[in-house]
Amino acid sequence: MSAGCNRRAPDNAPRLAALCGACCLIMAHTVDADISIHWGANDSPYLREVQLDMALDQHFSAIGHLLAERKRGTFGAEQTTAELMLAYNYLKYGMHHEAAAVLETLPEDRHLARRVGELWLELANMRFQRGYLEEAHAALAKINDDKIRYALLEQKYNLGALIYLQQDQPAEALKKLLSIRSNSDWGLIGKFNLGTTLIQRGDTKTGRNILEALIPDLYDGPEMLALRDRAYFTLGNLDLQHQDIAGARKNFQAVRLESPYTNNALLGLGLSYAAASAYQDAISLWQELVKHDASDPAVLEALVAIPLSFTELGDHRQSIDNYQHALQIFRDEIRHIDFITAAVEDGSLINTLLQQLITRGDATLRSNTLPALPEFQYLRDLYASHPFQVAINNYRDLRMLEHRLQQWASNIYKIPDMSRTFKKVYVDQIAAQQSTLVATAEELKQHIAKLATAELAKRKLQIIVYTKQALFAMAQNYDTSSVKATLK
Repeated sequence: MSAGCNRRAPDNAPRLAALCGACCLIMAHTVDADISIHWGANDSPYLREVQLDMALDQHFSAIGHLLAERKRGTFGAEQTTAELMLAYNYLKYGMHHEAAAVLETLPEDRHLARRVGELWLELANMRFQRGYLEEAHAALAKINDDKIRYALLEQKYNLGALIYLQQDQPAEALKKLLSIRSNSDWGLIGKFNLGTTLIQRGDTKTGRNILEALIPDLYDGPEMLALRDRAYFTLGNLDLQHQDIAGARKNFQAVRLESPYTNNALLGLGLSYAAASAYQDAISLWQELVKHDASDPAVLEALVAIPLSFTELGDHRQSIDNYQHALQIFRDEIRHIDFITAAVEDGSLINTLLQQLITRGDATLRSNTLPALPEFQYLRDLYASHPFQVAINNYRDLRMLEHRLQQWASNIYKIPDMSRTFKKVYVDQIAAQQSTLVATAEELKQHIAKLATAELAKRKLQIIVYTKQALFAMAQNYDTSSVKATLK
């Protein structure tokens, strides 16, 4: 960060520059595809029944109807449409392996290319969400670039770039992003990812130019406003790193007050004033920031920055008072984190989280939005991470499969003209599969709990570091105050 943050600070004091760490993270922007295919009119009454199931989100029922009629051979000329519907419903039910098997059998037909491409894209997206990165690449490779709409092609390039970024292959990601030309939503998102990828690779000049050119094209929709805030925030961080104080101030101030990046922007704005030795202005901003929820790391950083700035101003009494205030909040936060960690370890918090996410459905997982409970706010960063999203998606798939087996077991007893012996054999086989699923789901839940525990431990460790810095800085302030008092 800016060397100006260090100016006139005592050699053994915490540096304001060290507080900029949380402002430097740049991540690729993701938007999940949710393919909605227009099937048009179908002559087959069976397909119309399937369409009704689909309209009611009863995808398991649709799969059952399609498989039954496929076995009877009733679709005739509409068999290809039926297979497309089957792949679509498999995807909607999370069965990407089965969907891929169906799509592999479809004939090459220019009239089918767009629909098939949309399904391969959704399949690739599903695999990416579940951590199957190579399989996601393979699904994208099935899409014929020359036979699909350009908007779909942009989504393909974006997803391909995100997969490469997850695999730590930024050069390959860059190739994909450079292929996106238009100013559609996907084009704008691709340009943002291109700019931030270049910045991460050290080409800050080109990356900055792309983001600055992008901002005027971002219209006032929720998704684009969030993207604009991220662009301003990223540019503000770049300015701080290059000691462009005026530029940093302008970009941080452009972040909306209702933005998810408001707290970090306030922290960065304060740092821009501190870098120019305008400590009182920085303090005023940070005093507003520390009124926010202390579960946000930016608030904790501001609690350290305020007394450090008072020290820079020579007001040691105010510095000591603010360090004491910060220490009390740090103690409270450590107690709170310990309480939440205990709730994670005994399973209660993870059970609540998973139940709410599964109940609220796929839209919640796609939105990267945690349920609105205070305890979950400490897991915000973790929840937005790809590994955590993969674990949650896989857990949900297991629970859906468990529910599906339960449905099958119940339906077996309703089958006429089948002996009780055969019914018991089938039900016992299903029960064995259910036991395996339950054990696997429990292992995955423990994995999710470990990720959450590690995130909480990381937060606690950072607060302990702040605590030690605060105690050391307080001692320095007391010593300085004592020397001044003696000299008087």
